Amino acid sequence: MQFDVSICAFDGAEICKSVGLYLLSKLKKKLQVDSIGLFRDDALATLRSCSGCMAVRARKNLIKVVQDCGLKITVLTNFTSVNFLDVNIDLTTSLIYKPLKTRFTSTDFRTTPIYY
Repeated sequence: MQFDVSICAFDGAEICKSVGLYLLSKLKKKLQVDSIGLFRDDALATLRSCSGCMAVRARKNLIKVVQDCGLKITVLTNFTSVNFLDVNIDLTTSLIYKPLKTRFTSTDFRTTPIYY
């Protein structure tokens, strides 16, 4: 079955979440990953103590699962740090998070809680 959801569709975010949860359930069954996260069209998975051959096999399995659902994916492997959702994550030091800094940004610390 094929369907099309436009970018600004009223229920686009809900459909994106549903498809993401479906893909996560399929990936959890197929891959042996330590942790995997998905936010809209960005995903991050970690493999600890993984040889190069195991990383290539996991990459191929991931691509196959996503392609079986009729989608396309770009997979990058063998990184020790990543920029995921504008946060720099160092994977070698127990996932210590650092905010993304560019020369045009400044860190804003708030002392009062923000209620939404």
